Amino acid sequence: MDSKLIMTATEAIKGLNLTNKVYLVTGGYAGLGTEAAKALLKANAKIIIVGRNAETQQKFVTDLLNDKSLKISQNQIDAEQTMDLGSLESVSKFAKHIYQKYEQIETLMLNAGIMRTPAGKTKDGFEIQMGTNSKLKMIPKIRTGQIKIKKPEEGASTQVFCSVTPYSELENGCYYADCKIEPSSKSSNIAGDAKKLYDYCDEVTKKYQ
Repeated sequence: MDSKLIMTATEAIKGLNLTNKVYLVTGGYAGLGTEAAKALLKANAKIIIVGRNAETQQKFVTDLLNDKSLKISQNQIDAEQTMDLGSLESVSKFAKHIYQKYEQIETLMLNAGIMRTPAGKTKDGFEIQMGTNSKLKMIPKIRTGQIKIKKPEEGASTQVFCSVTPYSELENGCYYADCKIEPSSKSSNIAGDAKKLYDYCDEVTKKYQ
């Protein structure tokens, strides 16, 4: 990858004024979520930060407010609710709260996730960590150095870029990397498999909709 093509989240939206626009960020306490949140705040956006631990969440908000490089105000951050992604009931409750409080959310930036956890199940009976099989496909590339590791502020650039770019200027259904369309694998475009996954997810979440 040409390092000259890599930009930070702040650079990706430089010059934009996102006043009165609201973005929801999960997993904002570290890595991509943190850098995306900072970039959006610098552009005067309002962000909703949510996690499952109220104490950690409040500390994160305090750190943002005390960061002199951001120059933000308290009303730019909404962190009054918590949400446990391991509970569909908790997710549903949070979603209803947001629906009632805000008329419009520009983008959902869903960064939250877990890894390297002990075997277990969620409150709803699902395997606690998904994604092992997709990670296995990356091992050969990691060994041969084909995957370049970016800094969090660089990794967050595409998320922020796609979040603030008008929908009319983006290709619907495409995968973006480095602020541009990246070809997806053939297996990700199998319509039959995609429908099976959609139908399954729709069925198990019906009572929470």
